[in-house]
Amino acid sequence: MTTPTPPTAPVPALPDLFQRLAPVRARLVTEILPPLLDSACQSWYSHTVTGYLAQELRTRYHREVVTRVERLGQAAMARYTCAHITVTPHATGAPTITVTLNREPDPAPVPLLRSLTQRYQGPAWQVVTERLALDLSRAASERVQQAMGTDALAALPAPVFTSTVAAAVLDATLPPLATRLREHLTVQAQHDALERADKLASRAPTPQEYEDLLGLRGSTNRPARLLALLRQDHVTVLSAAHYHAVRTALAHNTFQEAEGIPWPTAVLATGPARGHVELRPLVADATSWMAPEIVEAWARRMWEQRGALSDLDADALDALCALWLRQARTPDEDAVADVDDLLAMRELEPKQRGQGRRSGYEPEQRQALLHALTHLQNLWLHMTEVEMYLPMSPGSRRRKRTTQGVQSRLFTITDLLGHTRPDGWFEVEKFIFRPGKVLAHFLHGPGRQTALLSARALTYDPYRQVWEKRLLRYLSWQWRTRAHAGDYGQVYRVDTLLEAIGEAVDPRRMSVQKERFDQAFDTLLADDSIAAWQYQERDVGQWWRSTVVVEPPEVIRATYQRLRRHEAPTPRTLPTAATRLGEQLKQRRLVLGLSQLQAAEQLAISQAYLSLLERGAKPRVSAALQRKITTWLGAPETPAPAITAEG
Repeated sequence: MTTPTPPTAPVPALPDLFQRLAPVRARLVTEILPPLLDSACQSWYSHTVTGYLAQELRTRYHREVVTRVERLGQAAMARYTCAHITVTPHATGAPTITVTLNREPDPAPVPLLRSLTQRYQGPAWQVVTERLALDLSRAASERVQQAMGTDALAALPAPVFTSTVAAAVLDATLPPLATRLREHLTVQAQHDALERADKLASRAPTPQEYEDLLGLRGSTNRPARLLALLRQDHVTVLSAAHYHAVRTALAHNTFQEAEGIPWPTAVLATGPARGHVELRPLVADATSWMAPEIVEAWARRMWEQRGALSDLDADALDALCALWLRQARTPDEDAVADVDDLLAMRELEPKQRGQGRRSGYEPEQRQALLHALTHLQNLWLHMTEVEMYLPMSPGSRRRKRTTQGVQSRLFTITDLLGHTRPDGWFEVEKFIFRPGKVLAHFLHGPGRQTALLSARALTYDPYRQVWEKRLLRYLSWQWRTRAHAGDYGQVYRVDTLLEAIGEAVDPRRMSVQKERFDQAFDTLLADDSIAAWQYQERDVGQWWRSTVVVEPPEVIRATYQRLRRHEAPTPRTLPTAATRLGEQLKQRRLVLGLSQLQAAEQLAISQAYLSLLERGAKPRVSAALQRKITTWLGAPETPAPAITAEG
């Protein structure tokens, strides 16, 4: 009788190999790689990606400028761009177009570097670490397999397999691990740079956008004193309903005639806020009675100002709000604003004067800002109903709300600082201001209601990028009002968003409106002002009835998570299975650098359902979904590409 031959251990299939390599990857991620992928390496990687990206963007910028000059002519280009273009006539053929920059290109332009430095932090850098661990463990297992043979490697017990492959990663006969990591990261940096450049090119950027990204315009480097206003490229503004209503009234210019009021008036009816705002001169505060002819004269001036209201006034309001919140410590304190700082917040280009004189802004730019400040100072709020919060009583865990009526100026400018020109005109350089009582209560103390607003909202062109600017303001307010529930997966109807933009639904222009709508959201996505967006339900025949899901950037979630705990405390309970599952899902998603929309797509569930799971609001899941989640939590996935309108 022949003794049966013991079966040969099968060669592990690829999924089995991934599972066997998981302990090796975990050891690399937690023990071996962190000391090498420290903050210095992280900074080096950000600079490296920035260098490759800047080089690629300069090439594309030159190509875009030449194409536009050939198609539209040099006169159609912006003034700053024209300064770099030389067109040489050619007697026998097409003219030669040369683009020559007036400064040495920065290898790592500040706007790009600032964006990428923020990008490669936290979860995103963890994704880079996991990717390197996967590459190193794969390469090491292949070397061990060549040395031992496939069968011998497959027969190794799990602990021995792990220690053997981990030792191969640290093989002393190979170049030092730090050197190999730099080589891997250099190749990855090139891929990342090209991917970012292609993503930018997909939305057909203008030459001005390239110039902003490459730091060719001096104003793109915000003064150091303004960087303190930013939290991951967001500024803090007021979020109360009446503030948003006033901001919208300014941008949309909804001031009209009102019975019994001589001044331009806009009705405020947003959320719990009820009242109106008047464009009323300061002189009306100084006296309780004015002669009819004087009232008529001032009313004419106010109606002239009413015709000039625009998004610039809303930008100035947000900028003052951010400056005052940064400087003041109590509701009664003043703040100082520099005119140049306010213009720099909009990233306008200062004029280069040359001959040793400092650069400065054009008189027209200063004048437009001062006009906006005059408009703001003339705003008088009359709130018949506004929610206010009282201080918490001892032992209470919630602030008590009450509804009150209040009247006051929006902001008051108390002092002007500057110098008198030879022609006798006083040129304002700085001014001292404070908010009126109707705002101060919500900016400090127990009634504080503030929100994060993407700084891009201030920099978008107030004429050509109105859609982007107004969408950011509206979404910023929406996200803050929903912070107490932690639910950011709200579904918006397209016609609701069009109303927020100030665009009426026009069935005859549906294709044009849809194209502009998609372009606006793609711009917000490319500028990292939103994390993701997509259509949830499409109505092809009546597009404006379609619904859209928009996900905020991670800085919004992280900041408002603390506010949620403060505003809506919950009883302490032992963690349930659903809570633990939600924490695991969220942690895995953050490690992979995915938004909720992207993770939901991978799990084949809706974003709203994933949001409920992460919050522990769904105690039970189906067996099929549980298997899917278990696989996803252990799968070595790479981050999904950003979701766009076609996602």
